[in-house]
Amino acid sequence: MKIGISVKLVVLTILLVAIPAIVLGVVGYKAAEKAVYTGIEDRLQDIANDWRLLVKNQMQEIDMQEARVRNSAKSIVTAQAKMVYELIDEALEEQGGVLPEESREDIFTRLNRNTVGVTGYTWIIDYDGYYVLSKGRQRDEEYIWDEQDSDGNYVIQDLVGKGRELVTGEIGYHSYPWINLGETEPREKIAALIHFPELQWVVGVSTYYDDLVDMEYRDRTIEHIKDMMAQQVIGRSGYIWVTDSAGVYKVSKNRLRDEEDISMSQDANGVYFIQEAVKKAKAAGAGTDVQRYPWLNKGETVPRMKVAGLAYAEELDWIIGPSAYYDDFAGEGSLGQVKNTLLSVGLGALVVGALIAFVFASRIASPLKKMTEAGRKIADGSLDVEIPHVKTGDEVEELGLTMEMLTGALKYLQKGKGKQKKK
Repeated sequence: MKIGISVKLVVLTILLVAIPAIVLGVVGYKAAEKAVYTGIEDRLQDIANDWRLLVKNQMQEIDMQEARVRNSAKSIVTAQAKMVYELIDEALEEQGGVLPEESREDIFTRLNRNTVGVTGYTWIIDYDGYYVLSKGRQRDEEYIWDEQDSDGNYVIQDLVGKGRELVTGEIGYHSYPWINLGETEPREKIAALIHFPELQWVVGVSTYYDDLVDMEYRDRTIEHIKDMMAQQVIGRSGYIWVTDSAGVYKVSKNRLRDEEDISMSQDANGVYFIQEAVKKAKAAGAGTDVQRYPWLNKGETVPRMKVAGLAYAEELDWIIGPSAYYDDFAGEGSLGQVKNTLLSVGLGALVVGALIAFVFASRIASPLKKMTEAGRKIADGSLDVEIPHVKTGDEVEELGLTMEMLTGALKYLQKGKGKQKKK
């Protein structure tokens, strides 16, 4: 079966339109996809940086709050220490620089009744490391020189050493972590120190900071930040994760895996992506970076590409990673619009191209068909044929004129032969 020239022209035109349209569509979509994905990465980095700034600002506020708390606690123990100093100093003046046993017992009884905050008290230790006055007088005369605080420091030696450096009437201070019997976590303690060299005493007024003022502000604020992070949704299913430098979750999705070590987690390609993220975030310093990784969720069979913006909050040793799947954004927003637009334009171009090709092919093929038919009749010996007249200004018009000339010439030759026969 012969294929007509009109069909060939239509097919050729469609191909000439379709191939560039497909190429331009693919290139355009890839460019749009890259632009959208770059936009996603920029957005995630901005989110990471915003949270880092929030953490920094909150930590600065916490530091100022804790400074106020410490100053408040220090003022309280200072006032108590001044009162203790005046009590003992007055007794020494009355007794000529010595304290008889009766005066000592009276002072000890009064000091023992004096509490500071909830559990604070006044104590006295001599130069040799013996309790002169203990809490509730339960450990009086006990040797405590080698006792250590929760950090392993010889706290009694530190207290006595600092105390002995004080001049008469001067107040010194020492903070140390301490854990009481029955408790599981150490708490920070502050002691205001005064010195009575004539008695070889170091007197201290000590209490826990949190007995006097709110010391849980830091913990509450950090927990509030974590809760806010866990509530943020990015795209359709993205969320913020946070680890420390060791790869331990500080904020996980819905906070269900907080404090879990994920440093050995691998993506679908076997890459330890958390370790890489930690390195990138810390290397970025005050800047940001991204971590791209294929991830396979439970119940899924094909991994999907995921990306996390990275920022390092040095104040808490946090790697902040707002993360989302790329395809969470592929079917919506600008990329989805670009895809639909390219498809619409491509199909429209094919339809319009086909219509235009059909019109032009018809204009070319119709007279060619008539000329072909006329040529067949001429070949059969019939010269009384009508040659189609076209005004196309191209080879088709020239072909029509040529066939007219050819027909005229054949008619002329035919008449000449007829005259010769008559003679």
